[in-house]
Amino acid sequence: MNLKRVYAGVAGALVAGVILGSATSGLAATSPDTSGRPTSSMSAACGNLGLRLGAAVRDGGGRLLDVVADLTGKSTDEITAERQAGKTFSQIAADNGVSSQAVVDEALKIRQQLLDAKVKDGTITQAQADAAAANMKTRLSGQVESVNTNCGAGDGSGKGAGMGRGAGRGAGCMATQ
Repeated sequence: MNLKRVYAGVAGALVAGVILGSATSGLAATSPDTSGRPTSSMSAACGNLGLRLGAAVRDGGGRLLDVVADLTGKSTDEITAERQAGKTFSQIAADNGVSSQAVVDEALKIRQQLLDAKVKDGTITQAQADAAAANMKTRLSGQVESVNTNCGAGDGSGKGAGMGRGAGRGAGCMATQ
């Protein structure tokens, strides 16, 4: 047998293997790998629906920073300085005659209005809104007591570019939540 034909046959087989292997791995990569990943009741109820409320909460004055400033009559700069000095939102509120529960309730009220608008326009279902509200209540109750102001830890900048497959922790900045 001619040596050139042998080389051509081997090269053809290698090219075919690369093409078939690429197609197969491309198909496998499109299904999300959820093995071993924890799921919250929020993601279970909402089907990992991205509610995209971050900007709306910020613009609507629903961040804890804004709520505490509003309830205490202080500026957000003053609240931020106290937070950086080690105080929690709860402590700042208490120092100014406001209960931590009042802070959580006000933040939830603003966020509930955003969820209600999403239900009304058909973006989410009432069940999804209820699950999100329950999750928000739990998180806000913890955040109001947190001294964490480190925005760099857990910025949520995963490799998924917002498509749900990122590697970031996603905790975000507690100072502005």
